[in-house]
Amino acid sequence: MQYPKNFESKVGFTEIRTLLRGRCLSSMGADEVNRMVCGADVAEVNRQLATVKEFRAIIDGDADFPTQNFNDMRSELLRLQIKGTYLEEQDLFALRNTMETLGAIVDFLKEETEESPKSQTSNLKPQTSNLKPQTSNLKPPISTPSWPSWPTK
Repeated sequence: MQYPKNFESKVGFTEIRTLLRGRCLSSMGADEVNRMVCGADVAEVNRQLATVKEFRAIIDGDADFPTQNFNDMRSELLRLQIKGTYLEEQDLFALRNTMETLGAIVDFLKEETEESPKSQTSNLKPQTSNLKPQTSNLKPPISTPSWPSWPTK
């Protein structure tokens, strides 16, 4: 079905988009809101409504969903594609914090507790399927010194 160009403003979707942008924790969320469009596929709209319902239940509940350290690192990561470039110290820490938050979100959605059974996040989990933090492959650039063993009496 083809909608007229002003359909979103007529049904109030532009106001909803503005309200959503105001609640975003980072510019990445605002960019995602800008990409949202009204949908005509009933199945897709119902799936998205179920996802919103799941996330709303998490936010309204007592669960401690990770909401800190959403740093937009896109420009820094793009710059790293140029040979010989590196991250500044503050950008490296921001990237580390962001990766830890992403890992915490993936872990949160994997956990099954009485308060948050896995069935309640069945629509949210697929959105993290391409997030596979590989922290085991990261090695510190400087190893920590090992202290000598002192004899004990």
